[in-house]
Amino acid sequence: MQSFEVMLKRSVLALLAISFALTAAAKGGNVSTEWGVTAGIRYNGISLYDVPSGFSVWPGITYNAGVQAGVIFGMVAVQPELNYGYTTLKVLCPQSDYLPKTSVKCHEIEIPLLLSLHMLDYLRINAGPVFNIMSRTNYYSGEESMMYGNLHPTFGYAAGLTFCISGKFIIDARFTGYLNRTLNEFNPYTPGTSGDAITFRSKSWSGGIKIGYLF
Repeated sequence: MQSFEVMLKRSVLALLAISFALTAAAKGGNVSTEWGVTAGIRYNGISLYDVPSGFSVWPGITYNAGVQAGVIFGMVAVQPELNYGYTTLKVLCPQSDYLPKTSVKCHEIEIPLLLSLHMLDYLRINAGPVFNIMSRTNYYSGEESMMYGNLHPTFGYAAGLTFCISGKFIIDARFTGYLNRTLNEFNPYTPGTSGDAITFRSKSWSGGIKIGYLF
């Protein structure tokens, strides 16, 4: 499996390549470009399927940071983004005396590819697909790292509004939905003892807000 750091570097290069390609293809027209950095939080909603009675997952808050590019064709822009997110899930498993409450750490890299409609100088409407290209989600049973499965699936969609202040500062409010369920696994038993892991499926969504600065 490729390391998280390698995937992050490749994602940055992919974002640069997409932006440069769009800019080059649009040369000679009424086209401008912009770059930005963002940071924010988002709340994750989750529905669980095929879980035992009392088992629950609190999906937590995702803290994210990212970069975005914009190739602007008049009132319309193509806006690829690269976002890193960190989330701590809380798993409650009353069936287990060993791991009744466990923290699950989740690191993700997502690439939204948005179409942005610049309605006014201070308002943009954004929508488009989201690609979750890297997810590393695990918890510890004693000193052993255990895989939990992805928090979000590979494909999703996003829609939201961006408010621009003085042409440079932005406030972005966004909903992100995901098309499929993820397959997750949690083993509540002491390592080396018999017992089947709890396997279940999850359906997730998120709503968040972030601030940023455009160059």
